[in-house]
Amino acid sequence: MSVINTMLKDLDKRQQSHDLDELPVPPLQYQGRQPHRLPWVLLIIFASLLLIGGGLGWSQLSQLRHDNALLTQQVEDAHTDKVADTPISAETDSGSVEPARGEAKPAQMTTKLTADKTIEQNRSQQRQQSNVPSANTQDKPKNPATPDEVPVQITAETVTVTQKPPVTAVKQAPKKVDRTTQSTPLSGKMAVTEVRLTPKQLAEKRFALGMAAQNEGRQSEALGYFSEALRLSPQMHKARQHLAALYYGQGMFIEAQSILEQGLSLYPLELDYALLLARVREAGGDKASALTALALIPDSHLLAKDKWTMQSQLAQQLGQYELSEASYRQLARLEPSQGRWWMGLGYALDSQQKYVMANQAYKQALKQSGLSNEAISYVESRLAQLGEFE
Repeated sequence: MSVINTMLKDLDKRQQSHDLDELPVPPLQYQGRQPHRLPWVLLIIFASLLLIGGGLGWSQLSQLRHDNALLTQQVEDAHTDKVADTPISAETDSGSVEPARGEAKPAQMTTKLTADKTIEQNRSQQRQQSNVPSANTQDKPKNPATPDEVPVQITAETVTVTQKPPVTAVKQAPKKVDRTTQSTPLSGKMAVTEVRLTPKQLAEKRFALGMAAQNEGRQSEALGYFSEALRLSPQMHKARQHLAALYYGQGMFIEAQSILEQGLSLYPLELDYALLLARVREAGGDKASALTALALIPDSHLLAKDKWTMQSQLAQQLGQYELSEASYRQLARLEPSQGRWWMGLGYALDSQQKYVMANQAYKQALKQSGLSNEAISYVESRLAQLGEFE
């Protein structure tokens, strides 16, 4: 009995489990995942930027093409104007010549390409002089004549090339050539000729640069330019004088003296060097050597007055009163209305104890003009002391 109850219980349990399996199960519903919108937004932004960039690029490209077209048009117009001004020695009608790239200017080209009677006569003379067979002329055109060559000078300093633009803007249509007429096309050609400057020309350029530097206060550069000019052309006296003057102005007396002595040695007839050398030596304290340099200038030279003026003072300072007297006599004879020359002569005579002649020279000095108040006081005082020698 217990066994049967146990089996019944097991059977009930199994039936209950089957009943659970047969219960209706509601279908599962899966909610779909919403797609993201970010990639589409990025794609739209990228496409917009691409369209904007393409539009800007196309706009710039169009502007660049427009500018290039304008530039090309200007160049073609300039070339066409040049060709219109150039005479063409060929009988060509207005339809056989057209500008490059289709830019035609019939009004200008027709007037310039019409041959007159004089050109026809010249052509006939040239054909008579030439010995070209007519058969060859009919078969093939004659080679173009050698164009005029434009000489160009190239110097060592600067290169300046001046050339007429070649006639390339005009394209001449092929023309029928018969046995009597023949056209000769023209084309530009440049011939470069090198011209070497002589040392004298180069020295002139250096001297000009030195003068510009000196006027602008660039003394060191001026010294360099003048020295270079002398190296290229030792006979350039103005460069030597300016160089010595620069040395003198900077207190470089030894350098200035060396430059002038060299010039005087090479060119003894250039007595300007002697006068400048005397001044440099005087400034350097060598007054005796200065008198030696002045002695090289003859009394008949144009620099004689400068020589006597400087010589009279130097001789007086060195106690050479006879030389001072001679110089002052020359100056008083040359300019008798200058009281300073008579006063200097009186002082030189007075120093040699020639009191009578000194008294006369002092009196003559008071009669002339040009004396300062101090000089007049000295002369009157000295005349009072020399009164007994009247």
